[in-house]
Amino acid sequence: MNYLTSLANILQHPLNKKNKLSALMRIINWKANKLVFKKPKIVELFAGVKCICYPESSFGSLIIYTKIPDFEEVKLLKRVLKSGDTFIDVGANIGLYTLIAAKKVANNGKVYAFEPVDKPAANLLENIKLNSFTNTRLIKDVVSDKSGKEKFIFETVSEESAINYKGKLTPSIKLDDFIIKEKIKKVRVLKVDVEGAEVKVFRGAKKLLSENNVDYIFFEINKKAQKLGFSTQEAANFLVKYGYTLYKFSSTGLQKLINIQNDAKTFNALAVRKGLINH
Repeated sequence: MNYLTSLANILQHPLNKKNKLSALMRIINWKANKLVFKKPKIVELFAGVKCICYPESSFGSLIIYTKIPDFEEVKLLKRVLKSGDTFIDVGANIGLYTLIAAKKVANNGKVYAFEPVDKPAANLLENIKLNSFTNTRLIKDVVSDKSGKEKFIFETVSEESAINYKGKLTPSIKLDDFIIKEKIKKVRVLKVDVEGAEVKVFRGAKKLLSENNVDYIFFEINKKAQKLGFSTQEAANFLVKYGYTLYKFSSTGLQKLINIQNDAKTFNALAVRKGLINH
């Protein structure tokens, strides 16, 4: 995505389009801060939830520019999560979804955030402490289709770090093993954003999926899957096999997801468990 397209998307964001000048000034001020002062900034995502954003984090910058980068996704997340629910965030980054979920599920709920990269993991831990969340746990293992070790590459831009056959061996875990270890009976929402390795995450959760123990799955359709030998649509096909109905997030809401081309651009999708009519 080039700079002009990125700028246009930021200015057309639902929280910016009625005040584009203010959004533009935020962008200019933050870019100046990144170049000169290099200071973090705290953003209030919504009442009672704050997020510390650092200049070196590209996702942190998106939060500065838009407050809620994945607007439609977060809106749905807030709607389906209830007090006492369990939320699992695979590829949590600095914690946008984790923090919002922690607030929604309240003290009697549980949030498990997986982030193996040091900088965003440290930022996420800082955000958990900032909000005084006691229901949230950070796990630094790579989530994959095997427990033990997985090859993972750590990139300079942390958001591009991912499972990669050329990477170094890093502690890994299957979700099925984690669920058993933690004695988790039901997952209300599973969010997976792992730069093309979504299939490996789902393969490691076959038992969890086959027993209908996950209601909603927020995941990414990512062309980078091809680097791991998967087709672009393989993650989606995997979930359909387990009875999920698929949707694509868009600026106008959810659209039924039927066909995915191998050259499709990266986008966010939703899988809804069979039997859940009202999403």
